[in-house]
Amino acid sequence: NERHCGRLRISVSPSLYDYAVRLLSRRSYGSEELRRKLQRRAGKEEVDKVIAQLEQIGYLNDEEYAFQRAKFRREVRRWGNHRIARDLTRLGLSARIVKLTLGKLEKECPEAQSFQQVTQAWMKSSGPPTSISQLKKLYVQFIRLGYSSEHVRSGLQEYFDKIGW
Repeated sequence: NERHCGRLRISVSPSLYDYAVRLLSRRSYGSEELRRKLQRRAGKEEVDKVIAQLEQIGYLNDEEYAFQRAKFRREVRRWGNHRIARDLTRLGLSARIVKLTLGKLEKECPEAQSFQQVTQAWMKSSGPPTSISQLKKLYVQFIRLGYSSEHVRSGLQEYFDKIGW
């Protein structure tokens, strides 16, 4: 079976290709994530052909997918670099793409700016930490969000000094 997409001739299973396009019409996928989903329906060779075709026509772009996902995680969920890197790696994106994404993300949405926004939101809802237990909760919250312990310690240093910890 052959299908035409612009000038590109697609010689893959129409049902698998259509399924892949339907999946991509609902949300973005990385190539490995989509590959795992497609392999439930077809063999490796056929899935590889579909993935290659989708990459060739621009429906799959791991670098763009990684950046958009990371940007959303930083801007909306206020994740730090460690958590974003874990998330992208879990989705099967290469270490090279993760590194490039974090570099590009730092230029557009700096981790320090996100850190400040999380701090401000905490201070607005709970006020500045006045005890070791409150400071510990704030510290753990930042670690959970994926900020490095060094960054958290230096960002909260004034509160550590005030409490004497």
